Amino acid sequence: MTWQGSFSSDVAGITASWKWGAAVYKSSSPISPDYNTLGVKPTHTRACLYANSDHAGTPEGVDPNTGELFKSAVTGGARGGGGSNWTGSWSSTKGVSVCQRQVITASAIAALLTVFGGGILIAR
Repeated sequence: MTWQGSFSSDVAGITASWKWGAAVYKSSSPISPDYNTLGVKPTHTRACLYANSDHAGTPEGVDPNTGELFKSAVTGGARGGGGSNWTGSWSSTKGVSVCQRQVITASAIAALLTVFGGGILIAR
């Protein structure tokens, strides 16, 4: 699997870091196309609907076909061993330094035109 992205900001010095995990689930019934039924926990904290110590990413919803919690269908595979490891083991931390977007102003363009004798500069 390959993850790819572009990061930019109007503010200098921004960094972003993340970890990822993966777990495998098996089910005797197809998962609903309405992903909201999975009830994916959005945070590690005990907040809102999910007052437990499960990691962010744990499916806390109930399978409407079986009446069982989705997380009860976890099995070993990917980065998890099953049991109560509902999100898999984390990767090492990855990160990027975010590039600051450069704003080209009319005065900067005028300065370039002056430096290059008023001609048109085309950068490739």
